[in-house]
Amino acid sequence: MNLNKNNVTPLRIVPIPSPYVYFKDNTLVVSDPIMDNSLNFTHEGTYKITSSSFASNKTKPYHAFNNVSTNYWQCDYQANPDFGNTAPPPTYSASYTQNPYTNSSTGNSAYQGGGPSATKWKTIVGKQSDTPILGEWIQIQIPTEMPAYIYSYSILTPIPQGNILTFPTKFIILGSETGDEWEYVDQQNLQTPYDTSNEMPKVFNLNSTTSYHYYRLIITEMPPNNSIVRISHFGLNIMPALTINRDAFTNMGEYRSLQYLNLKDCHRHFVDYKASQPLSDSKIENYILENGISNGNNDSTYIIIPGILVSILAISIIVYSVKVK
Repeated sequence: MNLNKNNVTPLRIVPIPSPYVYFKDNTLVVSDPIMDNSLNFTHEGTYKITSSSFASNKTKPYHAFNNVSTNYWQCDYQANPDFGNTAPPPTYSASYTQNPYTNSSTGNSAYQGGGPSATKWKTIVGKQSDTPILGEWIQIQIPTEMPAYIYSYSILTPIPQGNILTFPTKFIILGSETGDEWEYVDQQNLQTPYDTSNEMPKVFNLNSTTSYHYYRLIITEMPPNNSIVRISHFGLNIMPALTINRDAFTNMGEYRSLQYLNLKDCHRHFVDYKASQPLSDSKIENYILENGISNGNNDSTYIIIPGILVSILAISIIVYSVKVK
């Protein structure tokens, strides 16, 4: 069985894989199809970007999806002078009375909300009775015409100012098919803060077992000396069918309910990129046979093997029937 991971080429959903198509606001309609002939995938339809808050018209959430490292989405902050601005173009602000992250000088900066209860952003995962996930968030809705199994995602934040790093230390990726009912896709608890000085996005590999058309990134903790969050790049790579990502974590699909107060234990339940190891061939073969997942190759291995098994079973039944007679 050929399990060469280099044969797998995921589809880049965002940033849009065309130098001529990009976000100019939070909604983008791709009317001229962008074809990806390798997987018969068409990039076409409506993309919508939303966020918990943003600081000004220059830092709207869509800036995180255009692959321009000098632009970024920034959440709201205390005493934002743009609050209540109604002059064209009007600017949204949630009237924060404090900065959303603690700006700790002795450790990582936890999320605390913008002051009023309405500015402490909560996302319910699973049942309504579950403990909500707290944190500023940014979200994308992608066209629903084709299945979208997330294969990997990438994040970049602005370059450090002095020794102050800007990449989140704890964050969660959620998926939804409706935009209301959220499920866990990935969670990261970075033991070593990521340095973005080289302006290269950090890539996280996954083996998602569910197709979603809404993806939300929630930032629950920032590095020391941070009071706000800025995201200059949030990229999504997907496959239109269940596909093995050999660079991903070995416990595929074994996500469990997570309480917000237990974030320090998240590496036990969710993907921890730092601890991820390539999958062994034997584990992949078992997983493919059990779940009918493609490994991204175009060969007929996965049709032949089940056919052989069915043939052996049929022969066994015939032999047994002859013996009985």
